[in-house]
Order: sequence, then structure tokens, then C-alpha cells
Amino acid sequence: MKVAILGCGTEGRRVAQLLAKVDAVSSLILADKNKETASQTANKIGEKAVARQVDVTEPESLRSFFDETDVVFNGVGPYYKYVYGVLEAAIEKRVHYVDINDDCDAVEKVFSNPNYDALAKEAGITALCCIGGTPGLMNVLAKHGTLQMEKATAIHCCWVSMYWGREAPTVTDHMLHCLNGEVTQFLGGTFTKVMPFSGNETIKLLNPIGPIDSIEVSYCGHSEPITLGRFIPGLEEATLKFSCYEQDAINMLEQLAKYGFADQKPVEGLAETPAAYLAKYMASPEGMPYFNITPLYEREAYKGVDPVGVVMQVEVIGESDGQRVRVVHEVHDKGGLTIANSAAIAIEGIVRGEITARGVVAPEACIDTSAFLRRIAEVKGVTLYEEKE
Repeated sequence: MKVAILGCGTEGRRVAQLLAKVDAVSSLILADKNKETASQTANKIGEKAVARQVDVTEPESLRSFFDETDVVFNGVGPYYKYVYGVLEAAIEKRVHYVDINDDCDAVEKVFSNPNYDALAKEAGITALCCIGGTPGLMNVLAKHGTLQMEKATAIHCCWVSMYWGREAPTVTDHMLHCLNGEVTQFLGGTFTKVMPFSGNETIKLLNPIGPIDSIEVSYCGHSEPITLGRFIPGLEEATLKFSCYEQDAINMLEQLAKYGFADQKPVEGLAETPAAYLAKYMASPEGMPYFNITPLYEREAYKGVDPVGVVMQVEVIGESDGQRVRVVHEVHDKGGLTIANSAAIAIEGIVRGEITARGVVAPEACIDTSAFLRRIAEVKGVTLYEEKE
């Protein structure tokens, strides 16, 4: 099968490099708004790859491009702006679709609109959304946990990362989006709006990171509760919380959100939204000194500690034989490696005919969890832990 990579940023490049090694992928079409960006990646991959210039905001360009491929990976963000047109074009052209959509509002709109699912089924395609690290791998771990009990009633997901730094404006913009306004959780068997930074609790790590054996987390806008609440039957609760290792980063983000700097609505008289301005200002020479947070591993207490970029933990609670069962999975990801690897494994599954679900689906609805987790466990820099009681 021919696979297209739409968007040749960090994750698009990584997915392309992983798929270049898959024999069932006959060719890779690398597309970006900037053709030079696509060409650089294609040249590194070699004869299996070709470059194209595609602007996702131009429907005709997008639809013409889809004539060349069987599967498309959509790596163009932010998803709250661009997912709809790309997904609609894939359905129209009967092309299997995969993304790593982690914008909760965009995910909510896609999954709450029955037309997307109905049209994708009619087209005979798999539209697999949200298959990165978080969301993605965490959804697979959640489903895997439910398979170890007769009935699951609650799934609690959380992720903790190093502060991404003021030099990463796209990440800052995304996180401000996740922390703006009310966000959706699945509570009491229904989708419920809560405020970011609320619902504080302390989680205990299965495997400590140096002196860190527990950390406080709170609600964040992400897609896990939105899809888990739909695709795991019998659930009463599905939540997503987050934190940074650096508490001063969390304090800063909370204050910025409190005073409106996470707002992504246009403001009359301003050229940019508050969030867009802030993300650029934090990355500028003028703004950097005001947002100077020392990374965890540069602090005296953590020198010599083996860095772990992201920790993901999924707790599943339920019952078997009338007894309470609790299963916890934890992932230590040294460098965001689970994002591209999860997407690439899923794309390979579609190419090889191992993922057969049709319609708009989430990872927990269509992936063989055991096989998937075996592949993830082979990724250098990623470690999985499990506890059951």
C-alpha cells in the first residue's frame, strides 16, 4: 500500500522514517505546505519516498493529493483548526486516515457528529483518530487493563512531563489550548465539563524517578475521557489529569490561564489572540528572561538522575468474581518516542489488514492491545511497568 504523510514536522518525519522500514508499505508520499521541508525528509529516506507540496487549507489541492495514496497520516496541527477538512477529504476519496489528534474540542466534535462515522463506514475506510502517546498508547493501556477484569468501572489517565521550555512555541500554544476554559471529563456515566487545574490528587509512581515517587496532578483538556467514555462499555468514570515535574511551571501556567492568556479567541484591536501572542513572546529574546524555569534535570537534587521526558500512568478499576480489581500501567518515555511509534504501528496494522474496523474509531476500539504493547516494549527509550491488585 501507498502511505502519505501530511505534515513533515517532528512527528511526521519520525512516522515516515519508521514506515520506510516496513516492507508492506510500497511507497511514501511526503507532503507539506513547504515543499522544501518535504523534500529534505524524502531525500533522507531515499527512493521509497517522494515529496509533494500540499496546503490543507486548499480543498482541491488536498483532494488531488489523496488520489495518490491508500492511507494518510495527518500530522498537521493544530487539529482544532485543520482536522475537519483533512478527515472529510479522506472520507470522500476513500482513503484510510490516521492522526494523533490531542485537541479535546476537535476530538469531541469529530466523535459527537455521527455523520463522520456513517460516511467513513459507507466509504469502507478506517479513520483512526488519537493514536500517539497521549492520547493513543494510554487508550491502548486502558483497554488492556479492562481485559484483565470482568467489568471495568473507572479509568484514570494521567501524564507528567518535563516543562517543554520557552523555546517551543507550538507546544506552548497547544498546552494553553488544553488549559483554556472548561474541559470534558467522563464522570458519573456522563460527559461533564470541569475547570483545568481542578480535581487535584497525588499519584504514586510505580517506578520512582530519582527522588520523585509521587506527584500532584489535575484536570487537563485531552481526548482520552471523550473516547474511552464512548468505546468502553459500562464505564462510570474516565478522566485525564496532567502535571509537570517542575511545580513552578504548573504555577506559571495556572496563573497565565487565570488571567486570560490561554484564550484563543480574537480580541478586537489585537493582531493575534492572547495565546498566540504569549507563545511567541515566551520564545522571543525579549520574553525569555521572564519565563526562565530551570529544567528538572539541571537542578542540584536531580543531577545524575536518568532523564525521563514523559511518564504516563493508566489506572483501571473494576471487578471480577465480585471482588475489586485494580490494574495500573505506567510508561516511562525518555524522549516523546511513543508518539510516532504508536502512529506507525497503527498505520502498519491498517496496511497489513490487521486493523479491520471501519468508521471513525479510537485506539481502544480497534487495536489488538497485546500485540501493540509488545511492539511498544521493543522501542529503545521506552519502558512499561504494570501492577495488579
